[in-house]
Amino acid sequence: NIGEARVFEGLSAFTRFLDSLLKLKSPIFVYGIPRRAPELMKTFIPHFHERRIKLKIPMLHIYNFNAQDRVKYLNTVPYTEAKYMVDKFESKAHTLICGNQVNITLWIDPIKSIQIINEEIADSYREHFNIIWKHAKKV
Repeated sequence: NIGEARVFEGLSAFTRFLDSLLKLKSPIFVYGIPRRAPELMKTFIPHFHERRIKLKIPMLHIYNFNAQDRVKYLNTVPYTEAKYMVDKFESKAHTLICGNQVNITLWIDPIKSIQIINEEIADSYREHFNIIWKHAKKV
């Protein structure tokens, strides 16, 4: 199965994508999150986390170096764990893996995302996440 890929633009398209992940009921892994992302998502993300927690879906985050306050907060949220990259690496894109899906989002104006639906690709990205996770730090 070759899978499929979609490209979408805008914050509302990204929030619809996040909502769709809850139907998968699979752990969510995300890395390279820029500081700007939670600021842009501030009205949506608390409700997303609330629904995710009710479904007991774990979520692991790896933020860029400059988001240690966000990491500290997320580590107080149920079914949530967060770390940050130790190097002063600052990406404008993040990668999210859930089930058989990978989403790469570029946090520019307007936001642009690529969604890939393919089990082998998702497994490869999960392995990449695990390597980064081992080297990331908790606050």
